[in-house]
Amino acid sequence: RLQRFDGTDEKWGDWCLRFEAYTALLGFEDLMANASQSRGAITVDQLGERAIAVSARLWHLLITWCDGKAMGVVKLAHKNGLEAWRQGRTRA
Repeated sequence: RLQRFDGTDEKWGDWCLRFEAYTALLGFEDLMANASQSRGAITVDQLGERAIAVSARLWHLLITWCDGKAMGVVKLAHKNGLEAWRQGRTRA
């Protein structure tokens, strides 16, 4: 069962694993893996049609399931879920 992420470093690893499993069922796994490996910011104008759609859905999932400092990261990504994921993974 996926639970809300409270933003604490101690809970990140377990929550991240569960969230990645959940989003893999939605078909986001490849794009999220690429995003987490990106060294630079991901902008929507760099993305193809599928990635734009996934990024929007991912942002909505993250805004729904994150609290604390994680919520701040997601908010700053301005509805770009792949960028929010990249930032969260690099801060971990």
